[in-house]
Amino acid sequence: MSQSEFIVWQRNYSVDNKEIDSQHKELMNFVNDVIGHSTGDRKAEFDYFSLAIKPGINFLQKHFDTEQAVMLAQNYEGYQGHKTEHDKMIENLTRISDDILAGRQVLNLLEIALFIRDWFLNHIQEFDQKAKDCFKYS
Repeated sequence: MSQSEFIVWQRNYSVDNKEIDSQHKELMNFVNDVIGHSTGDRKAEFDYFSLAIKPGINFLQKHFDTEQAVMLAQNYEGYQGHKTEHDKMIENLTRISDDILAGRQVLNLLEIALFIRDWFLNHIQEFDQKAKDCFKYS
């Protein structure tokens, strides 16, 4: 892995909501931690994944719940599309996690980390930035 695979908070990721921005930063730290544990040692990666993935998914769900509560409170017109994207990501990560933990899929930790990273950064830019006005007034 290279340093370019890690993500760093940038001002253009901000949605001007202290709680949501803080959660975004925490999620970036999680992604960077997953990337950092992508060593190529299959056993060590599986052990890490086994311990880290469920809490990671749970935190991601908590974050999505936070965003969705703000959008509902603000009557955000893009709520349903935004929520659908959240639901799809949780479903995908849960399915991948379940398949890996059950031995139906081989773990490639770096591939999963980069999938989460890319989805997350795209989601912030495509969906969260559109909801920025909603988020900043909550």
